[in-house]
Amino acid sequence: TSLQQADKLPSTEIVQLWQALPENGHPLPGRVNRKMQRNMAGAWRMHIGMLFAAILRDEFCVSLFDRVCAEEEKGRQVAALDVCASESKDSFFTRLLCTLGFGGGG
Repeated sequence: TSLQQADKLPSTEIVQLWQALPENGHPLPGRVNRKMQRNMAGAWRMHIGMLFAAILRDEFCVSLFDRVCAEEEKGRQVAALDVCASESKDSFFTRLLCTLGFGGGG
């Protein structure tokens, strides 16, 4: 294909492609990945690459997929907090049982 450079990306998911977009006109500058940009530089200069980049920069595409990414990240953060809270609770009960003489150790 004309976009063989995309084979060097971890995946062709929208988030990965956003990271590879050229700096100029990037819709989400905080998501830039320099190595991926270098790998895809030639692809974005081709007509098909320019068309694809325009779609990725489109306001609708950004609002749709950035919202999904934000929700996924929020879900990961909540899951991490749940694990942390669960570990703290387990640790608390383990220490309590040990203190009361029902567990091994301290």
